[in-house]
Amino acid sequence: MNKTDTSCPVLVIGATGFIGRRVCSVLLRQGEAVRALVRNPKRLDPDLAEHIDVMVGDARDPEILKQGIEQASGVIHLAGPSGWDGLGQPSVHRQVISLAEAFDSALEVAPELPAVYVSTGAALGPCGPDEVIDEQCRNPIPRFLGYARAKREAEDLLLAGAGKSIRWVYPGEVYGPGDRDQVTLSGLKRLLGQRPRVVPAGGTGVVHLDDVADGIVRSLFRGQAGRKIILSGQNLRLREIGDVVLEWSGQDSRFQEIPAGIVRWVARTLGLGKLALGADRYAALYGSYFWFFDNSESVRALGMEYQGAKQAIFSALDWGAKNLK
Repeated sequence: MNKTDTSCPVLVIGATGFIGRRVCSVLLRQGEAVRALVRNPKRLDPDLAEHIDVMVGDARDPEILKQGIEQASGVIHLAGPSGWDGLGQPSVHRQVISLAEAFDSALEVAPELPAVYVSTGAALGPCGPDEVIDEQCRNPIPRFLGYARAKREAEDLLLAGAGKSIRWVYPGEVYGPGDRDQVTLSGLKRLLGQRPRVVPAGGTGVVHLDDVADGIVRSLFRGQAGRKIILSGQNLRLREIGDVVLEWSGQDSRFQEIPAGIVRWVARTLGLGKLALGADRYAALYGSYFWFFDNSESVRALGMEYQGAKQAIFSALDWGAKNLK
């Protein structure tokens, strides 16, 4: 897909979310017209809302989506649950699948429309501590990771249906400014106050919000239908993320790891209070796995360059300290 005629907007589904707002900004900065489908227009930043075409509706309604893609030059689907609260609940699975079903139905009327579906790196399944996950991976996903399992099921649903024009995007753990709902900032703040300084023996790819938003837009314009792209930067163990947080706060202490098997057993049987992890069950169990990503395909195919993990984490904490009490 080449640059669009600005009279034909790019539809952004989920434009009020942490990543969605930044995607809209990137599109506008590149001279694209933007149409945003939102449930609550009050959640749009005023300086953003005045420059885009705002549609109010539920992304689970296929008729609303069909209206949104009418005369659109492309579509980016970011709608879904965010944050850690309740990600393991059955309602999250239902929400993800209903969103995918509506998207599939809408794409039936525009099967050639360039589309991006933003999934999660976790949908590719975890790896070992000395391994990396690439776009071809389809590793087993632990049963408790309902959100990741639902995202994989949604992908299968779309591939079996009208999703032949979709570019698939898998972000790592996204940090950056503007996280007003504290989607990932809450985890950094939890680490800041963690006593004792212990975390599960796991790890994840860390990526700056700006890089993810840029990569999503590049996927729409430069990506190929059916192509999977991982958008992730530096791979860090959780204790290393904790140490970056402490460095930001000016503390010189360090985090220690609790073996993953102990974390999983305690979380399932005794409760996290026994480990003083200060996290909900889902987040602690997720953190006991490794989600290290190979981003070489995004570098090769999209020309991506990633900021360092420290820059991503520092930018999130700096914004939170300035804007949140």
